[in-house]
Amino acid sequence: MHTPELQANNDDGRFLLDRSQRSPLWRQIALTLEQEIHRGRYEPGDKLPTEGELSLWFGVNRHTVRRALFELRKRKLVKVEQGRGTFVNENILDYMVSRRTRFSENLNRQNRSPKGILIRNEIMEADEEISRALQVNRSHPVVALHILREGDGRPLSFSSHFFPLPRFTGIAQSFQDTGSVTVCLSLHGVEDFFRDETRVVARPPTSEEARLLALPKNRPILETKSFNVDKHGVPVDYGIARYAGDRVQLVVKTA
Repeated sequence: MHTPELQANNDDGRFLLDRSQRSPLWRQIALTLEQEIHRGRYEPGDKLPTEGELSLWFGVNRHTVRRALFELRKRKLVKVEQGRGTFVNENILDYMVSRRTRFSENLNRQNRSPKGILIRNEIMEADEEISRALQVNRSHPVVALHILREGDGRPLSFSSHFFPLPRFTGIAQSFQDTGSVTVCLSLHGVEDFFRDETRVVARPPTSEEARLLALPKNRPILETKSFNVDKHGVPVDYGIARYAGDRVQLVVKTA
């Protein structure tokens, strides 16, 4: 995230506004900021200058700047975070949740570049929740992959996937090599798999989730819990995904 400076159109560092009353000053300021956003000077997630800085640059009082920012908020170009400032709204990704949910396909469909980064992996005993989802005995060994997923270099989700052993021995290395859970499952004999159930809840992020997703701790995330089965109906993957709520919109497809 960065906060670039506006390029003034006057030698004294201010913007020249039309003060002939033909157009309100706040509207001119809103238009100027909108143009700077569309030109890419301010990118999604960037912080805008403070009200005080904008007041100096445009040579107006803060009330006029505040009215301009209100107009941009109304049009959903910017958002205000209490105590942090005004930020350009993120480009929201429509993430399809369906019988065949695939991260890379979701992003490629919207011309986003997907990437999966393995944060850590571990072998652990299945607790009650994992054993129920994977239909294995409690304490059955599973391998857990904790993955940060990005789109165009921006963090979108942090997920934990649990796979039963010994069927998926070596899947951590497979993910390191491929960066794709779908490809990993294929390499381990699962040619196709299907989403059997998805549960969604909104909650505050943990410290780790906020850090990895580059979110303030007061901004909610969307958490999904789901499990996938192979063509024979055998569970192969239990996943818990946490999505940045202001960058991802979950779209449930029923057919």
